[in-house]
Amino acid sequence: MSMSCPSLCPVCGLFLVLLTFLLQLVALTTKWWATFSARVDLGKPKEDGHYGLWTICSTKGPHWTEDCDPLDTFFQVPSYMQVSGILGIIHLLMLLTLLPLISLRAIQIVRNEPSLGVKPRTLCIVKVSVAFLSVIIAILVAIFATVGENLQSEYSVTKGWSFWIQISVIGADILVTMVCVIENFRFWQQHIQQHIDPEGKRAETYGNPTFDADSPEPTRRRHSSNGVISYTESSGYPYNPNIAANDSPHKSHGSAKKSGNKVEKTAFHSKKKENNSRTLTYENESYQEHSPSARRYHRKYNQ
Repeated sequence: MSMSCPSLCPVCGLFLVLLTFLLQLVALTTKWWATFSARVDLGKPKEDGHYGLWTICSTKGPHWTEDCDPLDTFFQVPSYMQVSGILGIIHLLMLLTLLPLISLRAIQIVRNEPSLGVKPRTLCIVKVSVAFLSVIIAILVAIFATVGENLQSEYSVTKGWSFWIQISVIGADILVTMVCVIENFRFWQQHIQQHIDPEGKRAETYGNPTFDADSPEPTRRRHSSNGVISYTESSGYPYNPNIAANDSPHKSHGSAKKSGNKVEKTAFHSKKKENNSRTLTYENESYQEHSPSARRYHRKYNQ
């Protein structure tokens, strides 16, 4: 079974969510969000250390062994680190919410059952909303982790590799959101195409089985009758002027009597001269002209 493009989006989204979840879990549990070192030039004793969202570890003399007791160092962890940790946990929970949603959508597409479990419309909207909120929370985790880290002038602080993992988490969240948006767009596009009624009152397309896009446009021709007015058949094609001149005029008078008109409809039609010949005028029995000139003409000849 070949993998189609609509089913490829949920698979990519599922892989990205799993990757983001693992990266966020690593960033939350490691202790290398930043490293610090005491400035000896300001009279501080030599001390090095690193900290994470929950713990801090330092190394100093005389034994130079790493100690993760916060009371053994004078360095103060930024006050919003715990807020970042709480937001990171919320971010993990939102990623866990995305996993079943994306998996359910993939199952719906593979089995061709759009209404399995949840309606696709609701599922797509919820996925995009959760993914967008995940991006915002991941950004807040990185922001709160850096607030106030340089307030202690006796120490120099640099970013650790756990912080850069958090930046990669933000990028992965953005990719997840883009995949959900693309999938949502494709769903609405297919939904609109499937619900077009070509015969409804609000139809947007019309079916014409006899239409041929490659057929040339019929050219318009001018017919000269040398002053003789010829009439059209029901098909719309003109008579031969010579045949029309030899035919008995009773046909035209009979049709005029049936329509209740004493004068031919085309008698008052203007004849334009072009290249010393008159252009052909066609009869339309259902046409009635109500212009002032036509009314004056009828009053003149019907009295």
